[in-house]
Amino acid sequence: MNEPEESSAVSSMEMEAAAGADHAHHLAMIAVRREDGFIGRAVPGEVEAVAAARRVLFERRRRKQFLPAELFGEPAWDILLDLFASRLESKDISVSSACIASGVPPTTALRWLARLEMLGLVERVQDAQDKRRVHVRLTSAGEDAVASWLRGTPYHN
Repeated sequence: MNEPEESSAVSSMEMEAAAGADHAHHLAMIAVRREDGFIGRAVPGEVEAVAAARRVLFERRRRKQFLPAELFGEPAWDILLDLFASRLESKDISVSSACIASGVPPTTALRWLARLEMLGLVERVQDAQDKRRVHVRLTSAGEDAVASWLRGTPYHN
């Protein structure tokens, strides 16, 4: 009688592993935009870094399902993680999107963006096609800092 349960547990684990493999394959196909303008395939270290950053963001947001959101206030860190993963996914992030990623009111997020910019961790870049839009991205110092932190976490393989 235990056999069907064990069998279904194994197939469930196999399905989760297969889903994980599919996700890893998808991440491996991400095109990355380099500083020199080259667009190509993500190198393995970048794939793991994106997955690690997204996993940390997911886990941070998941806490709010169980505990009051006001217990967890690190908008600057949420912005940095989102910008890190977005750069490796070749996504341009507008200032308003970065504010949303912070999880705090826009005025608070704008203050954090200004502070991160003052510290040399992020920079604002005008959209090449629409001069009214401004994007925000990590500087190389910001990217190096986040990547170094991620390498020391269990989320990064």
